[in-house]
Amino acid sequence: MNDPTILVTSYTANTLTHTLDLNNGDHYLVSGLIYKFTFQATNSIGTSLFSDFSSFALCDRPLAPGVPTIIPTMTNANQIAISWDASADTQTPGGNVYGYIIYIMDPALGYWTEVFNGELDYPTVRSFIVRYNITGGIDYSFKVRAAYKNGYTVDSQASFIYACT
Repeated sequence: MNDPTILVTSYTANTLTHTLDLNNGDHYLVSGLIYKFTFQATNSIGTSLFSDFSSFALCDRPLAPGVPTIIPTMTNANQIAISWDASADTQTPGGNVYGYIIYIMDPALGYWTEVFNGELDYPTVRSFIVRYNITGGIDYSFKVRAAYKNGYTVDSQASFIYACT
């Protein structure tokens, strides 16, 4: 790779945290970009090797995906089909959505269960069919969250979808 290398800062500290502040002179960082960092420690014994690269996106968390809604033409006694609006991101490439994770709450179980993990490589998937362990006549809850470079969005609002009988 021919990435430009810029010495971000040199400092002495007894902590493992350092904050770069765009409003305090660190103006060469651009919102939306992904930055790679490597670290090296120096103490009275000597200097360590450089660490492996860590990368971080300088971006706001993308907005939560839309509330899951039923796809009536694909929902029946054996399956529930849902769709949702995409998570909005405005700072690319750092805020780009990589994919979605879908959760279901079965009232009989009382907790959320992951039913689809499209965390990587499924940024355009915006619908899903749940085909297993569906019992007709029960309200199921669904929620979705999106994955991006720095982690996850907040969960969408949950929706209640009635399983046909």
